[in-house]
Amino acid sequence: DPVDQSDIDRSKASERSTSTSIASLEAQLAQESSNLEEAQIKAQVANEDYLTAVDELNTATKDAQTAQANADAAASSTATARSDLGSIVVQTYQESGNPLDPLTPYLTSESLADLADADVALTRAGEKNNAKVQNVEALQAVADTMKEIANDKVVEKTMMNKRFYLLLNNR
Repeated sequence: DPVDQSDIDRSKASERSTSTSIASLEAQLAQESSNLEEAQIKAQVANEDYLTAVDELNTATKDAQTAQANADAAASSTATARSDLGSIVVQTYQESGNPLDPLTPYLTSESLADLADADVALTRAGEKNNAKVQNVEALQAVADTMKEIANDKVVEKTMMNKRFYLLLNNR
């Protein structure tokens, strides 16, 4: 078969068509490579966000547990101090059957020195009892504060849980 100009023209057209197809495929390949790289970057960012959220959730959980343990210990200390104070109140009630008993040392003292000694003893006993009352009040304040901190940590943990689950659901 002799080759004529129409065969040459068809061959050149086919070559141009093939070149155009190859260029189009190369453009698509470049776009897909770009899409793949973008998806890999997004996956890395999402993984970093996930790991950060897991770490924050673990920290919030530990903080909440520690705060609760501290609040429980403070409440226990307060209960012990209250019990001690209660026993003093009961003892005082049991020992003072007569309303004039507090005046007895003053009325029965034989000398000024005895009176001064009795006064010092009563003052020390009163100071001791006042110190116990103040201790109970201080421990109660600490317990209340620790409970507030524990509640705040529980709220913080709850927020971290929500953030964590939102992050998981948006992946």
